[in-house]
Order: sequence, then structure tokens, then C-alpha cells
Amino acid sequence: MSTDKHQQVLEDASSKVNPSSLPTPDTSTGDLTEDKATPQSKRMKAKQELRLPSFRSLGIAAPHPSALLTPPDENTLRDLPSAPTSTTNHPRSLSFPQAALPKTPDLVDLNTAPIQAVEGVTPKGLALTMNEPQDTVTPTGKGRAGSAIDNTIVVDQATWASKAIEVAITASITPGRNVVNVLCHSQPCPLPTEGSPTTVFNDLMSTLQTQIDPSTYIEVTHAVPLRFNMGQVPNSPAVTPNPHSNQPSTDYFSMQTFSKAVVAAEYQDALETSVPSSPHPVVAPSTVNIALLERYFPPSSSNEYHDLFSTEAPSALVNRLTELSSNNGTLLFIYPTSTGASAFAHHYLSPLLDPLLRTLAGVHNLASDLAFNVAKMAAIEGMLPFDGMTRKLNQLLRKLARPTGSRPPPTFKIVHSSAQKVILDRRSWTDWWIHQETKRIQGIVKRYFQRGYRLPTGEAATSGALCREILDGVRSRGYPQNGWEGATGKKVEGVEVGVFVVQRSA
Repeated sequence: MSTDKHQQVLEDASSKVNPSSLPTPDTSTGDLTEDKATPQSKRMKAKQELRLPSFRSLGIAAPHPSALLTPPDENTLRDLPSAPTSTTNHPRSLSFPQAALPKTPDLVDLNTAPIQAVEGVTPKGLALTMNEPQDTVTPTGKGRAGSAIDNTIVVDQATWASKAIEVAITASITPGRNVVNVLCHSQPCPLPTEGSPTTVFNDLMSTLQTQIDPSTYIEVTHAVPLRFNMGQVPNSPAVTPNPHSNQPSTDYFSMQTFSKAVVAAEYQDALETSVPSSPHPVVAPSTVNIALLERYFPPSSSNEYHDLFSTEAPSALVNRLTELSSNNGTLLFIYPTSTGASAFAHHYLSPLLDPLLRTLAGVHNLASDLAFNVAKMAAIEGMLPFDGMTRKLNQLLRKLARPTGSRPPPTFKIVHSSAQKVILDRRSWTDWWIHQETKRIQGIVKRYFQRGYRLPTGEAATSGALCREILDGVRSRGYPQNGWEGATGKKVEGVEVGVFVVQRSA
């Protein structure tokens, strides 16, 4: 074949071949890859598109305080391997675009550099700090019926009890006394100080500690009922600083106050004793310098209130007066008047108890007399107004001042008296009411079951279960909206109490 013909055959062959179908060399691996995608490569490509690089590799991660304190080394950053810019045909090899690393801050002298605000870091020494939460005041909103009640209402007792506390302490404390004996009797039972802002015990102790000599010891005796958890005894506030803190092996907090508890029989338990008359002191007579007897809602029965001013029956008031020291011992006596008792029943208890009893009567098909007997507070009818209480107290003091035997008669006088209104803390009065009324309600429900008339079914099929529903309902049920300040449970109407300070002398 001639040279011209051979050249013609090669040109015809090259024109029939598609250059795009020929394999092309891969510059990264040197292998030949086909442009046509396989099903496996499509799946790998989909996986690559779904996976995202980490925030740290992209340089957008949130800065950590430690990273601010220790800047990264430039040499370390230069030695980091760069990510490949092209993909290969290997099924397990994944590559991403090269991440842009954050610019390393220049090292500066912290002593001369200008101060810049960095969140979580203080300029001086770059010490880590935590922001303390600020005290906020939550506005009272409009509540709705059945809403939850805030049981942590703070009631400031200094507005009404400060004068009486001042008089009780000033009239009883004499210079040169080494020990002050204090007896506290909260009826029907004491509550922890942190959970009972209604009681004046904490204010009484704080004022006493500031007015006596720092080296004087205080012995506090709490009168508690027979069935009582000793862990609920209130704690006395500590005096700071300790007057002896300058001495070695002493603490900053004062150890001058000592507390103990004694059993004081409740009225119903005292009636069952062999000698139900008074006095029945719980400590040695004529030894108490300051005594506190307080109650903020009606007693369980009318007889208990009537016998309070009598020496012929159990009387907590007579017992506390007998225990007073003949050297100007004082009693701070706080008790509800008839007006205060009615206010408690209508404004505090009834809005919770009445709808609860109606609901239980409808759900369990109970007789109406059961609800009536549970809700009734019989003592309210026989209670006296403030003037009547003052007269009864004076009559009792004159009776106790009569001479008995060879001992000289004691002398009692009222050095302070006033009528005050107290807004009761929800947690305090519900705990007190449940402690006082549990035994009475159990007796009412038990007699109702014994009669066998309209017995409940379901969860309240037993007397104990029905009692628990009543007591737990009073504790946790929400107040209705009408007449109350939103959902706080704080009622504008206060409970009127008579506040008396009685002083005893030889």
C-alpha cells in the first residue's frame, strides 16, 4: 500500500471514534475513571451530600473560655494536613472542601492591653465568674378558680407585734441576769420557723438577742403536743458575731441559745387525766422569764375556749401564768377574738372546705348532715370580742392573785393590750387546722359509717379514705378568684386577734 493510501485509512478511522468515550487519566491517582456514574457511586454521592462537617472544622464553634485563655500555636496550625479538593473512585473515601480555620488572636500583654468585655471572663486575671440571679418581683396576676396556691407567702409580723414584743422584753429583763428562760407555746402545735411566718416566735427571739447582754444565755423551751414530730421544733436564730469570737477555738456564730421541748397535753387529752383541773405546768413554776402563748384561729370545741379562762378545767393560759417568774416574768398572749374567728371561717376556711364537701357529697352520694358536721366550727359562737376577752382575763388574774397557804399571793397586771389584724399564711393555718381537726373529723366520719346510711363507693369506700380526701383537699385545693388577690392565696381581710402582755410580780 502506498504512503498516500495508508494516510487516508488512518484519517477515516479517527473520524469515526468519539473522543469523549476514551478513558481520561486522573491526575490525583493516575488511574483511569469513567465519566459514567454507577449505582454505587450515586449512593455514595448522596451520603456525601447528607453529611455535614463539624462546627469546629468549619471554624464556627462556640468559643470555650479555656480557648480564650490559651491561644492555639501557629506552628501547630501550619502543620495541620489540608483536606483533599477532589474525590476518588474509592467507595469509602469521603472528602470535603478545605475548612477555613479561625484567625488566631495575637498575643497581648494583659496588664497593658485595653479591657474588652468577654462573656464569662473577667479582665483581671481572666478568672471565670458566675452571674448571681437578681431578685425579681413577680406581679400578682388574675387567678382563676381552682388554680394552685403559692404556700410561701411572707407575712411581716413586725407591723403589729413589735410593740407587744418590746413591752414583754423590757418589762421582764433585769441587768445582771445570766440566763433568760423562754417558753413558747404555739397552739395547736409549733411549726418550723422557715415554714411559719405567721408566728411571732422568730421576731421575739431576734429582738431578745439584741437587747440582752451578749454574754447572757437563753434557754428556749417549746411546749409540744403528745403526738408531734420533734423535727418540726422551730430553730432559734443565731447571734452574730459571737461575743466570745476573739477567744481561740470559738465560732463566729453565737452558742448562747439552747432549745428543748416538753410535752404539753392538749385539751382533749387533759380531760382524760385523773386531775383535769389547772394548773398543770410543763416546767417548774415561777421560773419562766418570758412566755409566749399564741393561737390564730378558733379552737376545736366551745368548751376549750370557755375553760381557757377557768381554773377548774384544763387551761393552757393558767398553766403559762403559773410558770411565770415572780421577778417580773411576762406572758405574751395572742388569741383570736369573735370577729377574727368569724373572719377565719368565712374568708379562709369556707372558700376551700365548702366546695370540697359539696363535690364529695355529689360524687359519693353522701348525706348532707355529714358535710354540715365537718364544716361546723362550734367554738365560734361562744367566743368573745376584744373587750370581753379583756374583762375575762382581768377576772382570771384577780382569781389567781388570791392567797393560797403560807405563800404570799402573786400579783398580775396587764401592761399592754391591743386588737390587731393578722393576714394568715396559707401553709401555716392549713397545717394547724389539719393537726387540730383530724381527730374530730375522724370521729364524725366513723359515726357516719357506723349508721350505714348512704355509704360511699369506690376510692372513698372506707372512713379513713374519706377523711384523707377531706384533709388533703383543704391542703391542696385552690382558692376561687372572687375576693382574692390572684393566685397567691393572700387575703386582704385579716384575722383579728387580741394581743396582751401580762406581768407577774411577787
